Amino acid sequence: MSFNNNLELASITFSEDVDKLAIEYQNTDEYLGPEFSTLDERLQSNFIEFFESMGINDELINFIQVFSYDKDQRLYQSWLNDVNRFI
Repeated sequence: MSFNNNLELASITFSEDVDKLAIEYQNTDEYLGPEFSTLDERLQSNFIEFFESMGINDELINFIQVFSYDKDQRLYQSWLNDVNRFI
């Protein structure tokens, strides 16, 4: 999750099949893990260090936000062009 271009973790869930977990997460109210803020502070720090070592940091979050906005604008422009051709 991102807030003001900063990485903010809401919860932690483990799964060997991420695709299956994503589908289950969308279709259920089932408990899928603890809220990140409820974990021991040392464990939180270790998770953050792990994610940063994998390149998941504020810089990546900023890139994803900019890329997403750009893609959204390109799709919207394409849609406007399609509507214009239709009319």
